[in-house]
Amino acid sequence: MPPTAPHPAPSAVPVVDLGTAGVGRTPIQQTMGLMRTHGPVLVRRLHGRETLFVADTDLVADLADEDRFAKHVGPALENVRAFTADGLFTAYNDEPNWAKAHDILMPAFALGSMRTYHPVMLRVARRLIDSWDRAAHAGRPVAVADDMTRMTLDTIGLAGFGYDFGSFGRERPHPFVESMVRCLEWSMTRVAAPADRDHAAADAAFRRDADFLAGVVDDVVAARTGTDQSGAEDLLGLMLSAPHPADGTTLDTANIRNQVITFLIAGHETTSGAMSFALYYLVKHPAVLRLVQREADALWGDAADPEPTYEDVGRLTYTRQVLNEALRLWPTAAAFSRHAREDTLLGGRIPLAAGQPVTVLTPMLHRQPVWGDNPELFDPERFTAEAEEARPVHAFKPFGTGERACIGRQFALHEATMLLALLVHRYRLHDHAGYRLDVKETLTLKPEGFTLTLAPRTSADRVHAPLPGAPAQSASTTAPDALPSRVRPGTGVLFLHGSNYGTCRAFAGQLADEAAALGCATEVAALDAYADGLPTDRAVVITAASYNGRPTDDATAFTALLDGVPDLTGVTYAVLGVGDRNWSATYQQVPTRIDARLAELGATRLTDRAAADASGDLTGTVREFTDRLRIALLTAYGDPDATGDDRPRPGHAYEVRSLTGGPLDALAERHGLTAMTVTEAYDLTAPGHPRTKRFLRIALPDGVTYRTADHLAVLPVNAPGLVDRALAALGLDGDTVLDIRATRARRDGLAVDRPLTYGSC
Repeated sequence: MPPTAPHPAPSAVPVVDLGTAGVGRTPIQQTMGLMRTHGPVLVRRLHGRETLFVADTDLVADLADEDRFAKHVGPALENVRAFTADGLFTAYNDEPNWAKAHDILMPAFALGSMRTYHPVMLRVARRLIDSWDRAAHAGRPVAVADDMTRMTLDTIGLAGFGYDFGSFGRERPHPFVESMVRCLEWSMTRVAAPADRDHAAADAAFRRDADFLAGVVDDVVAARTGTDQSGAEDLLGLMLSAPHPADGTTLDTANIRNQVITFLIAGHETTSGAMSFALYYLVKHPAVLRLVQREADALWGDAADPEPTYEDVGRLTYTRQVLNEALRLWPTAAAFSRHAREDTLLGGRIPLAAGQPVTVLTPMLHRQPVWGDNPELFDPERFTAEAEEARPVHAFKPFGTGERACIGRQFALHEATMLLALLVHRYRLHDHAGYRLDVKETLTLKPEGFTLTLAPRTSADRVHAPLPGAPAQSASTTAPDALPSRVRPGTGVLFLHGSNYGTCRAFAGQLADEAAALGCATEVAALDAYADGLPTDRAVVITAASYNGRPTDDATAFTALLDGVPDLTGVTYAVLGVGDRNWSATYQQVPTRIDARLAELGATRLTDRAAADASGDLTGTVREFTDRLRIALLTAYGDPDATGDDRPRPGHAYEVRSLTGGPLDALAERHGLTAMTVTEAYDLTAPGHPRTKRFLRIALPDGVTYRTADHLAVLPVNAPGLVDRALAALGLDGDTVLDIRATRARRDGLAVDRPLTYGSC
């Protein structure tokens, strides 16, 4: 909770009294100006209330200490609470619904979930492109910030809640957006408004807007309430049905409303601002624009309408650098506040009382000396991997800090990176009005009045000469010709994972499939399953991630083992680390420590650790590690008698052949199956329950027994109407019989090695 009274200003810190001048309509830029005059630490006094602002890199690093500081809901966010209450962004740290919602919703922002959102992002990007095509044809300028807002609102509405705002079919912004903007403006202006003035009219107008927001969201939720959400993959589906992993309870209706409003605000308002600033800087820096176009053109060639894959977005590394540099200069969420958990000294010199807030002014943090001698210059080279590695980890904070940082940052950056590349690949962008930057402030920042005219790029525009001094393309990792094609019989590999949301577990399974194709006997397990020690009779491959610098839930006991001094001589291992470089303070922290500690305790590396970055070419890094692992396994355990197998590795996971004859007959003959009869079946749950459970009674054939711990395989059947629609869309005959065979061992594939019809797949 916020302190009830202001604290005295710490000594030796400049105090700036705004007196009767107030903060006006640009408080962020006003405070930036004060810091340019008085330095990166100051106290602003307004209407008797004092606020400590900091931008000093060392002080911000100290504020990132989660043991001594926590998120503070300051005056502006207190006003936002009037229409978002205990949503993730505005909840107090001790409110139960914050931790509950955070734990339930985190899987929706795991890497696997990003793949499910990608098609929706692309679908809405096509709407924007269609709109810009019409504007280009008519010679009409496009309002950049407005169109970015339309796109990001439709994206979060569809991807998060299955609701289509249809923003590009409207002349004016959706009424939800207009009400939301007015609510945000009210929350900011109310902070600086003198207490002795009459605010009744403004407050009443705000209440009408807030009620409208709630009504729209209630309609969205009502459309889904009472329907089966067990297979839903979006945010609303999780909120309606997912139980908390600890106590099994779900979110209450009021909190679901608060979360939906929060995500609709945070999920589009900040992203649209980031893309608008990025486009502004690109048209002002033609050399940078050409490099972004070169990257997109190299990826998509001459296609004017490419179909970006999820993996493509990770390869747009320079485009991501441009976005990061735009976020450095104008982080759209421009400030965040922390308070002391107990009396302390900030940076060892500024006394803070328990509960006393400190506000980090992010645009000025991003202009500190660690950014070089010209921090106002737009330079994406500040975000090369080497530059980021050399910079203090807390110097870049566009999404807040710690466990209260933006939960949807990966969603936002994926969307923004893909769209920015699509736009520069398709259009020539013209700054027809000679725009001068005018930053509008609500709770977020945007370039106001920024317009562009557009022209389609031609095939000639997408042909680039090699850059001077550009290195030749390196060949992909290939195995030496002398390597065997398989490992020795009896060779085993243990694949361990540390995974909260399934990404590392999935990668471990994929690596195990590759090893099995070489003839390895494989096992996949959680790291904690081997917390008592690692085997020496087989190689160990570990895939691990960090969660805010801590081990994942299934790796805590294993990492505790490494805190001791077990003798791991004879253990052979390799580590694949998975993380997100945007969380720079804890990036790859746990896998790096596991790798180093295993070596210190006597284990031997099979191949060097790989660091897969979710904000970069994650798939490429995993593929490169897989190739290295394959070579290492064949080098260490290869069967010398298996060098003559020159069969090419299959390029597809399955071979499919059309067959004649009945699938059930062939199935029974091949596997010795006998038909069974379901004698009783009924629902165990009430009608409309989101997670249906059924009771089945099955009559066993003569001579067949079944006891506790035996396994019963169930072949699920899709709804006939759904199957018919899929067959019609693909132009297939549902009665055609197929024989599907795996080309190599897999853990996550189809039910194969038996005849199937298209209609039964």
